[in-house]
Amino acid sequence: MSVKDPFPGSLVQRSLEGPIDGEAFSHTLREILCCLCFQGARSILLDCSKANLCFCSTGDLLDIAMKIAPFRPSRIVRIAHIVNASDPEQLRTWRMLETVLEMEGFRYRFFFDPQEAQAWLEE
Repeated sequence: MSVKDPFPGSLVQRSLEGPIDGEAFSHTLREILCCLCFQGARSILLDCSKANLCFCSTGDLLDIAMKIAPFRPSRIVRIAHIVNASDPEQLRTWRMLETVLEMEGFRYRFFFDPQEAQAWLEE
């Protein structure tokens, strides 16, 4: 997994590439959410369009939600996640993750188009 990260202004951006397991994904989200405590950022843009998921079970998704829940900021933060639309199995996983994180109180959506993700973050 490779990570590219400048922490600009009110938007925190991360790009993940290569194979990603549940632990690496939740670690990245925890790190970003922790950094938000020291910044005024209210939006996160996570680009995984060049990444491949190595987790697919419901248990993995619930584990991710449990690991990041303690880092949820007290203010409203939106997380836009750009994913690759080519693999139907991975899309199913992203949909399930979206549901699990929304149930945990996160404002999380996945997108195929970076412009749509940016527009949602700016609402």
